[in-house]
Amino acid sequence: FIFAVAGVSLFGEVRYGTFLNERSNFENFGNSFTTLITLATGEHWNGIMHDATIQPPECEQGKDCGTYVAIPFFLLYVLISQWFMINILVAVIVKNYEEEDNNDRQWA
Repeated sequence: FIFAVAGVSLFGEVRYGTFLNERSNFENFGNSFTTLITLATGEHWNGIMHDATIQPPECEQGKDCGTYVAIPFFLLYVLISQWFMINILVAVIVKNYEEEDNNDRQWA
C-alpha cells in the first residue's frame, strides 16, 4: 500500500517507455498497485525501473522526467516483496506436507 502511494507521488507523471506503458504505470493508485503486484513476481522490474529514471533529452525537465530515487525504490520493493513471497510459498508447501504426513500416519 505504502509503495503504491509513493509510486504515484514519485513516478505518476513519468513519460512512458518500453516497460512503463498504458498498462504498467503509476498514474493512479489502481495502476500503481497492479504494477507493483506484477513487479513482486519479478516480471520486468528492472525495465520499469530504467523507464522511471528517464532524463533529458528523452523527456522534458520538470514535466515528465523520472528520478534516480527510482533505483532504491525498486530495489527495496523487489527485495522485500520477493523475500516475503518466497517465504510464504515455502511455508504453504511445508504446512501441506506436514498435514498430509499426519493424515497418512493416522490411516497407517
